[in-house]
Amino acid sequence: MSFELELLDQLQGGDLPLGIAASLFPDEAHARRAIAAMIAAGELELIDIEGAVLSSWQRRELEHQLGSWRADSVYRLSMTEAGARRIGC
Repeated sequence: MSFELELLDQLQGGDLPLGIAASLFPDEAHARRAIAAMIAAGELELIDIEGAVLSSWQRRELEHQLGSWRADSVYRLSMTEAGARRIGC
């Protein structure tokens, strides 16, 4: 199973902190590329501590913040309907 499909499978149980989701990939660079591609494809949403979906400019700023991809990050990933369809839910 690909890392991307594994992430979608894990998200069936609910949202995951960004850092935990990133740990499913071999390294942070791979995680950043894959998660960005999945967000662009509409399969994932990145959500802040208040429950708001981050816009594209907010996601770009987040990429430059140190610690945003750590396990204790306040940001989390949520699977969309497109992501659920990709894995056949």
